[in-house]
Amino acid sequence: MLYRTGYDTTIGVGLVTKQIEHAIKESFIKDLIFNRHLDLITSQNYRPVFVTGHDSSESNIPFFFFFLVLENYKGVNYICTDIRPCVRLNDTLTSNEVSVRNKTEYDFAVHRTILNMAWLNDEFNQLKLNFNFAGTVFAAWLSETIAKRFALDARDQIITSIIAHFYYQSLFYSEDKFEEDVLQKFAVHTIKATKAPSQLVFEIFDKISHMSDINDFCENVKAITGNIRLESLNFALLITMVSNSWFSTNAANLLAVALEHPPTWIAIVQSSLTERGYRNSLIARIAERFGKGNNDKEFMANFVDLIKAYKEAESKGPVFRAFE
Repeated sequence: MLYRTGYDTTIGVGLVTKQIEHAIKESFIKDLIFNRHLDLITSQNYRPVFVTGHDSSESNIPFFFFFLVLENYKGVNYICTDIRPCVRLNDTLTSNEVSVRNKTEYDFAVHRTILNMAWLNDEFNQLKLNFNFAGTVFAAWLSETIAKRFALDARDQIITSIIAHFYYQSLFYSEDKFEEDVLQKFAVHTIKATKAPSQLVFEIFDKISHMSDINDFCENVKAITGNIRLESLNFALLITMVSNSWFSTNAANLLAVALEHPPTWIAIVQSSLTERGYRNSLIARIAERFGKGNNDKEFMANFVDLIKAYKEAESKGPVFRAFE
């Protein structure tokens, strides 16, 4: 099942965004903030807009942590990102400049916006192939967290890892049922990612039933392992279990979204590999462990290429003014 935005996921679907959307549109009219794209390209299907608090009308926009999509507003699609928590107001700056007070959070917000621009531009296959290392980390992250919480043995942990990797790959597809050739590709990637015996991978794949969200993942883990210890495993418990595995503003909700939204997960893995403040997190430790053999370097090289592709060709990037 393919989730377009964080507000489409299990954790986000119940959030009401009408007030936020209305306030953003008012800022579009009053202060023309639709022009504030911080030097990201505007020629794709979705034009980036950053809420910084620079203009007075932005004070009426409630804070929002997931990027927000405005469809076909006066003929244009927008992807809006709130970066007010990581920038400082400065009257000497232009509307398209920012004074950054938390570079780690700022970079994460911009990178997540770019990944979501690619996602909304239907670059699903490219993201899946270029950042397959993120799927390896995802499977290990979930299987190790569940195994530790429920004291699973080695076999049940590897089975959970296989199911997790299948589930992660399925998040790049809109359909819920897959043709045999797609399943074969899933299996090849899962064998490589989990190091599980091929016979076991195919055996587990044959047992996997419909998976459209993280609740279905939990049900498959319980059914296929047959372990009564997992009886209480569900989405609510899982998000509690993973909530401390990464450090960031609103980390718990971002991780809950990442369980169903690959662009958010890829951004988290990238930050875990590069930002010193995240190095001690569980996700960073897993990424470091599985990054041997240049897997992490290939991931980062592809990430740099993606960022360049979504920056304006002649731009030197947004203006950074040191926070004092």
